[in-house]
Amino acid sequence: MKKFILLVLVLSFSLLFLSCPNDSVPNGEDSLTSVIVEAPDFYISSYSGTSMNAETMKLYYSYAVPPEGKDPTTLLDIRPMIYGVPNTEETFSNIVISTTKEYTEIEKTGIDTSIWDFWVDSKDNWKFEANANYNVSFEAKSSVADSIVLAELKDSTKTLRGANICPKLTEEYQTFSFETGSYDREWNGHLQIALGFFEGKISIKNLKIEKTEKTSLPIGIYLASKTDKVEVEKVDNGVKFTFTTGEDENLSFPAVSGFSLEDNKLYEVTFNASANAKDVTLRAGVHPINHQYSHSWITTSIGIKPIPIKMYVVGAIRGTEKNRFGTLEVNTPTNNSVTITDVKVSEVTAMPQDIDLFVKINDKYGEITKETPYTIAQIPSGGSFTFDMAFSKINSTEINWENFSRICEFSNNCKFPESLDILNEIESSAEVKRTFTNNTTEEKYYKISLDSNWKIILEETEFSVIDGSTTP
Repeated sequence: MKKFILLVLVLSFSLLFLSCPNDSVPNGEDSLTSVIVEAPDFYISSYSGTSMNAETMKLYYSYAVPPEGKDPTTLLDIRPMIYGVPNTEETFSNIVISTTKEYTEIEKTGIDTSIWDFWVDSKDNWKFEANANYNVSFEAKSSVADSIVLAELKDSTKTLRGANICPKLTEEYQTFSFETGSYDREWNGHLQIALGFFEGKISIKNLKIEKTEKTSLPIGIYLASKTDKVEVEKVDNGVKFTFTTGEDENLSFPAVSGFSLEDNKLYEVTFNASANAKDVTLRAGVHPINHQYSHSWITTSIGIKPIPIKMYVVGAIRGTEKNRFGTLEVNTPTNNSVTITDVKVSEVTAMPQDIDLFVKINDKYGEITKETPYTIAQIPSGGSFTFDMAFSKINSTEINWENFSRICEFSNNCKFPESLDILNEIESSAEVKRTFTNNTTEEKYYKISLDSNWKIILEETEFSVIDGSTTP
């Protein structure tokens, strides 16, 4: 499953000037009705590669030249990890941005392995109404025919995915358009362009954002390969995706977003899924931030007749946020069509009857129920442990740890015992774990339980257990 997950990390974006008509609204001050920008300006947002530490990140942001007035170090609060080690001046000499009154030109050298290896963000930011849909259009051309870029209009801080298109540019200006889709809360958005598959000069002008009467799902496409193709067709109460890949396996995926998830609340996500043939493998994932924090993944078989899919995910936030917009991703490993309809998200206030709740401490686990409401960790002096939580049904002796939540793990309001030292460890691009170490000279017992808001409570206790793995 991890193989198909594409980690697309986003930044916090600052707000600058906007050229727009009287009915437009710059920088998220009021609700947007329409906006016209003759020459939308951008700044270099990110470069992806291998992991880097906080000190390297400061250098990176300093050289990337964040928007005016934005301290590079403050971005670290929003982006605890980013992928890419800048090679001083050589790294960002790959992109040059120049803006005239008529258009903005972005020049890039080199083809990268992922479309997200380079991307830029608009200096402008706009406020969008809840439950409203907007049409986004712009004109663009390239110095190289059939150049592939990805243009996305996404929430600036509270979502990982947004609506987008992947156009092939020609040497003459063409008009491209897509819809933002309808979010269930107000949101602030900006235009993002991914350039990893692009080399040459791209010119962009006449950006228009206009409110439409119809509602729609926010739908984005994420290409893992230049040979991949994902077609989108709107259907009644849903969308049809057709996957075509020139590789051995399709790793590209579309994503549906727009539904808000609040911190430490449990949500049930349901939808109907069908395919163009029998026994088509569907891979689906739901997450509020990305798969490092809280996520739910399933792999199942679907056919011509729609079948209901149910998943559970816990809301997670960053910093002082109250909510984030969740994302539903779908994928098939081979060339097929998949139709997703009737996407519904609802808060769960009582423990679901069709799944069980497990806490894993290091490599051992205990089940949390009404009868056994907590699990005990027995930790010697200097000893350490990690834990995950999973909503899953036991299959024989196996727990599906692909459906897991690290509740409260990265939130600011978590309270932990003073006897524990905490280390945030980046194991890989797909794994972030928090390790707790007993900093006392005594053996300690820690009780792990779940409060009414689905938050993990970690506290010292006097209880002991025989083997450290069972629930008393």
